[in-house]
Amino acid sequence: MNPKNCNQTILSDFLTACSGLLLYLPALMADGREPSGPFFTMRHLLFICLLAAPLLPVLSAPLTRDSIPAHLQGLPLPDFKLELPDGSAFYTDNLPKNKPVVIILFSPDCDHCREQTRELVDQIHRLRQVQLVMATVLPHDKMKAFYQEFGIGKHRNIVMGRDPLFFFSRYFQSHYIPFTAVYNKKRELVATFDGGVKMEQLLGQLQ
Repeated sequence: MNPKNCNQTILSDFLTACSGLLLYLPALMADGREPSGPFFTMRHLLFICLLAAPLLPVLSAPLTRDSIPAHLQGLPLPDFKLELPDGSAFYTDNLPKNKPVVIILFSPDCDHCREQTRELVDQIHRLRQVQLVMATVLPHDKMKAFYQEFGIGKHRNIVMGRDPLFFFSRYFQSHYIPFTAVYNKKRELVATFDGGVKMEQLLGQLQ
C-alpha cells in the first residue's frame, strides 16, 4: 500500500465499523439482545470505538513524511564523497558555510524524480540561499545525461554527483525516491521526505 493512503484507509475502516455499530445500537438497547460473534461481542466493539475515539484527529490528518526517523535524530550532516559529472570528487567540506543544505537522492530513470527536478530548476530563484546536493547510484553516463538535460551546470547552488558506494541510501535508510533531507544553516537535520516533496513543503522547512 502506498504510505500516503495508509492513514486514510485506517480511518475509513474505523468509521465504517463504528457507524455500523451505532446504527444497530438502538435495536440492541430496545430488546436487550446482543448478537455474539467469533471474536467480539457488540459491547466489546463499542468499547474499542470509545477507546480509539481520541485517535481520530491523528488518523484524519494527512500523513506527513517530513518527520525525522529515529535513527537520524540528533545527527549532523554526514561526511560524504560524490563523483561529479567531470569525474572530480566533491566532499562535505566543499559545501558553502552558513547555508541550508538539501540532499536529494534520485534516479535518472524515475519519472517522479524528473518531475521534482523540473520543479526545482523552474523555481530555483526561490532557493538561491540554499545549497542543493543531488545524488544517484546509477552509472556515470546516466547521471551525466540527466545533468545535461536539466541544465544543472547553470545553477551554482546545485551539485549533482554519483554515489558509487550507496552511502546515502544506507545512511538515510530511504525507502522511496526521490528522497529529500533538509538541513539548516547549523547542518542539523530538520526534515526528511521519503518519496518526493513539493516546493511549498520544502520552503516551509527552510524558513
